[in-house]
Amino acid sequence: MVRTALIDPLVRYSLLAAIVTVTAAYLVVGTGLPLVVLAVAGSILVVLGAGETDEVPASAVAGAERGGEVDTVESGALEGIELTPRSSPDHSLPAKVLFYGVGLVVWDVVGIAMLMG
Repeated sequence: MVRTALIDPLVRYSLLAAIVTVTAAYLVVGTGLPLVVLAVAGSILVVLGAGETDEVPASAVAGAERGGEVDTVESGALEGIELTPRSSPDHSLPAKVLFYGVGLVVWDVVGIAMLMG
């Protein structure tokens, strides 16, 4: 279940969207400069995507800081916290940004390596 939840955004954003973006940039200009610019942009997107987190209820944090046990069913303190990646077809924006940024960086490095080789 978790594996398929991670493979879908990986294929959709890191492979398909990033390859289309890098290929289009290379075909439009035909030099390595757009690939360098896209690699920098991809690095920024990775940082932005990894930096975004879902909010955690304050009561869950307080319970964890006290070291006490929190009954998630009765108290409802941890209600809404997702422990696994989202498996819905609509992935969160931070996940999209993260996977797309990783794809941009990887495919730009591959493109630059091919241009230099």
